[in-house]
Amino acid sequence: PYYDGTVLEFYDRPIGHSLTHLLEKTPEDYQLKKLDADTVMKTEWGPGDVQMAGGMEKWLENYLGYGLVWKREVLAEAMAGPPSRGIYEPGVFTKPEHRRKGYGTLVSAMLVQNIEALGGNTYWNCAKQNLPSAVIARKLGYSVEKEYRLLGWHKYDQK
Repeated sequence: PYYDGTVLEFYDRPIGHSLTHLLEKTPEDYQLKKLDADTVMKTEWGPGDVQMAGGMEKWLENYLGYGLVWKREVLAEAMAGPPSRGIYEPGVFTKPEHRRKGYGTLVSAMLVQNIEALGGNTYWNCAKQNLPSAVIARKLGYSVEKEYRLLGWHKYDQK
């Protein structure tokens, strides 16, 4: 396998459970913005996600994302999509120089709140050693946490 690791999975977040207390911590002069065609390309993962989606139009149709923006720079991002059977798996990234300030929690709370407002559900998944991601999942209120071993292989192309 190309990957062999222990993973944490979080689910059963109470739908509609308020995340306002997390969103109130947005720093003054910073904006929590829905990612659009312009801002998504300024994120760490956006260009790759747009390409994987099949272009900007497809990304805008099937993905949802939020960024914490300061002076036109995206400091943290949370994105999800496309859903599988109505369930989204959020991903979060904060620029290294802006970590440990709660920015990942802010964008993740905004994303999860809006997914639920659209009638979707979420689950959270991260490597066990990714402690900041697990902390965010717990702050978001997921009620079930499971640990498992994950093995991953690349698709073998027989020709």
